[in-house]
Amino acid sequence: MLTQATGVEPVALAPGIFALFRSPEEEQDFLLERRRGRRASTSAYRADRPAKTAVARPQLADRIATAIDAIAGFALERGRLPHADEVPSDVHDLLAAERVSFTRAIEASQDTDIDAELFARAAAERRDDLLVHQALNILNRSRTAARPSPAMVRDIRKHFGSQQQFGEQALEYLHALADPQRTVTAMERASDAGFGAIDEDGRLVIDSERVADLEGVLRCYVGCALYLSGDIEQEHIVRLDPLRRRTTLFSLTGRRQPFPETMTSITIDLKRQDVIIRDDVRILLRKADVFGMPRRSRQRSAEREHRSAAGIEEAKVLAKR
Repeated sequence: MLTQATGVEPVALAPGIFALFRSPEEEQDFLLERRRGRRASTSAYRADRPAKTAVARPQLADRIATAIDAIAGFALERGRLPHADEVPSDVHDLLAAERVSFTRAIEASQDTDIDAELFARAAAERRDDLLVHQALNILNRSRTAARPSPAMVRDIRKHFGSQQQFGEQALEYLHALADPQRTVTAMERASDAGFGAIDEDGRLVIDSERVADLEGVLRCYVGCALYLSGDIEQEHIVRLDPLRRRTTLFSLTGRRQPFPETMTSITIDLKRQDVIIRDDVRILLRKADVFGMPRRSRQRSAEREHRSAAGIEEAKVLAKR
């Protein structure tokens, strides 16, 4: 209905809530930000600045420290150095006051604030985010995919060389979703790394707040579901079922209790392109695995005792009340 009335494809924000963007470039930036993986604070990426010594040395880094921090923050967020029009105006005001060119400020930031290894990691992460984003654009036949913002175009040229190469690699990336075994293997890696629990039917159950920590192929799979349902609220757990092409979101209550309960579920059926919301009361039996708790904890002891007393199989994650 929204598309027929406006001629613009809507973006689902939450079940029953949609947004339409006047600018295709703004829509693409919004979608990329929504689909990106979690990043550590860029403050942790800064290289240690050399301690001041009595040796005579131009104290450029101290004079333009704010500008250097802004440049480094951008670089370690996008995996590339910024263009002059991509930093705030106050950075240019500071550089003008100190009579320092933008090129010199870039050089100073590389010398003092940008660790080479972490810069390379940031580039790899940005590359992965862009592939997830474009793969979902292709899958969802996004009308705005051909209208990326200038900043995104620069990201693409830096990390892929050209739009054509970017599109080709995104298609290859998307093919991973057509192979359930690759997705299953990725879920097993996530579980082994402490991101969620594999249930008795081979499905990954994970806290919604940890979805952004998953590798790209799984974020892409979740992104397919979110295209239909909208963003996940914080008090949800997510169950990925690639063999049946389903993703289910369970609302959670009593999060601090040993055995929290679900109240409703939202099942996104990717085959049928359908969203089903229903009352669904269940008990979370493996909270420790779903939330990534320590190997030795009272929670795990309580879970073992409960399973033993009730005769519940170890792999079961959610049980009907």
